Amino acid sequence: MLNVLIVTFPFFALVLAGFVAAHRRMLPLEAIPGLNGFVLFFALPAMLYRFGSTTPIAELLDASLAGVYLLCALILVGFAVVMTINQRIRWNDASLRALVAAFRNTGSWSCCWPDRTAAAHGFCHRRS
Repeated sequence: MLNVLIVTFPFFALVLAGFVAAHRRMLPLEAIPGLNGFVLFFALPAMLYRFGSTTPIAELLDASLAGVYLLCALILVGFAVVMTINQRIRWNDASLRALVAAFRNTGSWSCCWPDRTAAAHGFCHRRS
């Protein structure tokens, strides 16, 4: 547990510092999107790279961990499809919403279909 804390503490300390600075109005509101971009697109990938590069490859490719992750993902996707599908929302949209529910951080790494995902959640109008 201490190893996880040592790796993740700098990232969360940076998030906390940004929150405190914005809450105390030490930063103007216009600076917050830039700070968010720095944390999400620079600090977090650097932390994940450092963690991955120092972890032995056997631990990264652990079959039991992958199996538990896959099982939990399948349960969550199945639950989300069952809860979402109805007369108005058909299989295609329900399955996309289920994937977004199970793998929501995929979109922030630009590996998802942002246009389709945004349309499915009503953030933009669908193209005809």
